[in-house]
Amino acid sequence: MTIIKSIRVMRSAEEVFPFVHDFHNWIHWSPWHILDDGNNYKVFADGANYEWESKLLGAGQMKRLSAVENEVVESDLVFLKPWKSKSKVVFRVRSISQNECEVTWEMYGSMPFFMFFLVKMMERMVGMDFDRGLHLLKDFAEHGSNRCQLRIMGQESIAGQNYIGISVKCTFDELGDKNKAGFEELMGFVRAENMELTGPPATIYKAFNFRKNQVEFTVAAPVSSKLANLKPNMTYAAFQGGKCHGVELKGPYHHLGTAWAAQSMRQRGKVFAGDKNRHAIEVYLNSPLDTPENELLTRIYLPMK
Repeated sequence: MTIIKSIRVMRSAEEVFPFVHDFHNWIHWSPWHILDDGNNYKVFADGANYEWESKLLGAGQMKRLSAVENEVVESDLVFLKPWKSKSKVVFRVRSISQNECEVTWEMYGSMPFFMFFLVKMMERMVGMDFDRGLHLLKDFAEHGSNRCQLRIMGQESIAGQNYIGISVKCTFDELGDKNKAGFEELMGFVRAENMELTGPPATIYKAFNFRKNQVEFTVAAPVSSKLANLKPNMTYAAFQGGKCHGVELKGPYHHLGTAWAAQSMRQRGKVFAGDKNRHAIEVYLNSPLDTPENELLTRIYLPMK
C-alpha cells in the first residue's frame, strides 16, 4: 500500500516542521483525533512516541525513527486494532520561499494477505484521511486554529421535501469541483426564474463506490412545485426524510470530508445502524456568497434504521 499526498502552506518550513516532528502538536491537526477527541491517547515526554486506543479509532502505536531538521521525519506506524499491520510514515517539508513550504505525507505499508482485494480501496480511503489532515495542518499553521468545529448532533428526524436538481456522477477527486459547478448552474437558474426556495440547498448522495472511485449525487434546491421550463439536465423529485444521525460542521467546505469521516466512523463503530434504502444529505445552512468561510454551517445527515 502506498499513499503520497501534498499541500502548500503559506508559512516557512521552520514554522511548519514542529507540527509534524513533535507528536505533542498532532492534537491540533490530526485527521483522526478530531473524530474522537475523547479517545485514550498518550504522547511520551520526548514527543517521539504516540499511542492510542479508542472504540471508534481502534488502537496503535507510532514511533519517530529519524529526522532532518526542517526537512524530513520518518516514523514507524503499527496498527493493533481493528487488524494488525505495519507501515513506514514519512513527512517531507520542502521550503519554497521564506513564507511558503510544501508538506508531503507518505505511507508505505501492507495489509493482511486475506484482505489483498481491499488494497486499492484502502489506499483511496487513507489518502482521503491524509488530505483531511493536511488541510487541518495548513489551517492551523496559517490561522492558529484548524477552523473545523464539529458538533455531533446524534439522532434527529428530518422532513422530506420536493426539489429541483442536477445529477452528477464523478470520481472522489472531482467531487468538490463538480459539486461547485452544479450549484453554480442550479442556483443561477433559481435566481433567473425568481424562484422561492422552501429550505436550504443541499447535496443528496445516491451512491459511494470506493473500489471504482465513483460517487453519485444530486445538487438540490427545495421547491414547492415543479417548473414547466426546467432545463434538460434538471429533474424534479422528492427526498425521503425520516430518522437520521446528524453531524454539523462550522468552517470551510474543504473540511467537509472530516465531518463525513466523523459520521462514517460512528456508523462503522455501531454507534448507529444505517438505512441503505434512503439517501444521505448534506445541507448548507448559509451561503458562501455572504458568509465568511470559517462561519459556514453545514449539516450531514445519514439515514438510520
